[in-house]
Parts: sequence; C-alpha cells; structure tokens
Amino acid sequence: MRARYLRAVLRQDMEYFDLLREGSTSEVVTSVSSDSHVVQDALGEKLPNFLMNATTFVGSYAVGFAVLWRLTLVALPSVVLLVIPGLVYGRILNGIARRVRDQYARPGAIAEQAVSSARTVYAFVAERSVMARFSAALEESARLGIKQGLAKGVAVGSNGVTLAIWAFNICSF
Repeated sequence: MRARYLRAVLRQDMEYFDLLREGSTSEVVTSVSSDSHVVQDALGEKLPNFLMNATTFVGSYAVGFAVLWRLTLVALPSVVLLVIPGLVYGRILNGIARRVRDQYARPGAIAEQAVSSARTVYAFVAERSVMARFSAALEESARLGIKQGLAKGVAVGSNGVTLAIWAFNICSF
C-alpha cells in the first residue's frame, strides 16, 4: 500500500512539488508514512470496533423490544444523549490528531536537514541552534498533546451520562 501511494505521489506533475513549502522531500515521506498509518489504524482497529459496538447497540435494542418493549420505548430517546456527545468527541479528536500530524512535519524536516548535512552543522558548531529550533518546533506538538489528553478525559468522564440513563431506566421500571 505504501509503495502504491508513493508511486501515485511521484506521478504528480512538477507543479505539485513546486507548490510544497520547504523540505518537500520530508513532507512527501511524512505524508506517505502518516497517511498509511491512518489507513492501517482505521482498518485494523476502528472499523472492527465500530462494527462490534453498532451490532451490540442494535442487538441490545432488539432484545429489549422483545423482552420489555415498554421500558425500551421509554429508554429510546436517551439514544440522543449517547450519540451526540460521541460524534462531537470524534470530530474534536480527529481535528486535533490532524493538527498533530501536520505539526510533526516541521520537527521532522529540521531533523532530516540536520542529519543530511551533519558535517556542515558540526563544522559551524550549530548543534545547539539546531537543537533549539527542533525543541521550539516540538512545543506546539506538546501543547496539542495536552489538548488531546484533555479531550479524551472529558470523553471518559462523560460516561456519567450512561450511568444517569441507567438510573432513569431503573426508576421507570
């Protein structure tokens, strides 16, 4: 898959590479790696989890309607309280993940440039300045990582809504 993706990128017109910012080589390599990782993550983990959770959700409501249809009918509107926060969380987390992926391109370009011209960096005693530039480029990634962790924490904390729905259903039973 990566080889076919790289072939497709290399088949682009020269204008494509002229429009890229500095470090076009590192951007191509980074995009091949990150895009293939996204596809692998989606097919390897997210799709099976989605299918399992959707089947469990629909199957639970089917069993609920078969066994206690009145209670299931009362609990049906609570689906909105479960689905909407999940969609919002997914959208926010995807946005942050995209920004993190884009942000890692800058430190990668700096590291690639320093490694490819290591003799020049050493000759001009520029190790500290390269390290400072690399560290500064990673600062935004660290800030986005904290945002991502906060979003995941809010999502885990929102499981209290599920417990409230259970409590409502027990009281209505």
